[in-house]
Amino acid sequence: GRIAIGTTQDFADRGLPDLLRAFAASHPRVRIELRVGRSAELGQALQAAQLDLAITMRQAPSADEVAVISEPMLWLCSQKGLAAREEEVPLALLDPHCGFREAALAA
Repeated sequence: GRIAIGTTQDFADRGLPDLLRAFAASHPRVRIELRVGRSAELGQALQAAQLDLAITMRQAPSADEVAVISEPMLWLCSQKGLAAREEEVPLALLDPHCGFREAALAA
């Protein structure tokens, strides 16, 4: 058989490779398809049955989703950095429909 998994880059880099390696070792006849993308597009692919599982980021899970981990979003800066000057801070952001972008603009 096969399993199609979608994840954001945040999860693809750390932790997931070891989990996939262990799964592949215990299920050698299952082909793993991994898709790395943004949370919104992976959610759409899951709804369209193009993925069996999606590991994404959300403000809160919907009724048919399970929260696996919850972490606060924090702002960190150097005491000598631009943000410590108490003036408007220039931001480098991803394009629209990114939760981090929306949080940064709201803040």
